[in-house]
Amino acid sequence: MCPCLFRHTCRIFMAVGLILHTGAHADTYGLRGPDPEVLDFCNVTEEIAPVRVASSSDFHGPLMHAEITNARMAYFRFGNRNTTRPPLLVFAPFGFTMGDMPTPAMLALAARQEVILFDHRGQGHSLDFSSEALSIVGMANDALELVKALKLSTKPNVLSISMGSCVALAAAVLHGSSFASFVMIAASAGSPSSPAATAWAQSVLLDPEARPMDQLAINYPLEYSRAAKAACDGYFHSAPLGPGPYNFTTGSRHSYALVEYFLMETRVWDGLPSVTNSLLLLGGEEDLVMPIQSQRLIAARAPRAWSIVLPEAGHSAILQYPEVSFAIMEQFFTLAGSL
Repeated sequence: MCPCLFRHTCRIFMAVGLILHTGAHADTYGLRGPDPEVLDFCNVTEEIAPVRVASSSDFHGPLMHAEITNARMAYFRFGNRNTTRPPLLVFAPFGFTMGDMPTPAMLALAARQEVILFDHRGQGHSLDFSSEALSIVGMANDALELVKALKLSTKPNVLSISMGSCVALAAAVLHGSSFASFVMIAASAGSPSSPAATAWAQSVLLDPEARPMDQLAINYPLEYSRAAKAACDGYFHSAPLGPGPYNFTTGSRHSYALVEYFLMETRVWDGLPSVTNSLLLLGGEEDLVMPIQSQRLIAARAPRAWSIVLPEAGHSAILQYPEVSFAIMEQFFTLAGSL
């Protein structure tokens, strides 16, 4: 139960807190080195703790740009074009640029289809020439414009994560005819009808000095061995595509976009029954940030939604079950493409 006097106030704190959480996590390891508590929990000594470095791979090819309304969108386009499967458009989560996306996952996806990975407006290598407030619906409109600018020969499939899944769901509701099928990880339809993060998760998200162990715990249910292993692997062995600029101002604007999405935006929630695209919803049973009830509510309202709940998993469920998640996505895209 939300401890704040007003439930909506808690939603504001939750969204703004995401910025603090992301910045605190990056600073804890990026500038100060591995956290002693995490070292102890993961049974790693500081002398042998691996250093997290960006991948030197250039398999994603050159940085490219597309002009849309008041913005220049940066993207990479790579992978297997000798396939009948549509290209895969990837919507990054909150706090991520293209360079933060994990190299092993991108390689696996690229083996099966062409992948289009982009930075949201004003983030990473993408530029924003407008002073207007950002919104989840606005980012969905950007995705539609990007697809049109790329002049794709077929409608793309979509893979999205967390905030990216909120944007993807808005795209499905408002522009579904321009996309094929959607895989959404840790999704929410927003509006006051969707549940907020748990009270404890909110307290961690709001605390810029939160313990790294607590930051791990709101993403992974550490009482389970599989989750604990995934948390340690992710902390010490991340392999991002490569360094890219992070715009903290845009990050703050994203936080307010999330505030609006949960407080006032109802078009996505209201429009779910009209979605004709096939949706695959993947979520962790123990997700404290985007409670699994959000996924169940989407599945109950969207006519062609597949809902997969991964047990003993949290907000980073896909990192706990990478092989299973990839196999499910493969089956979904194959079957959805034949419908």
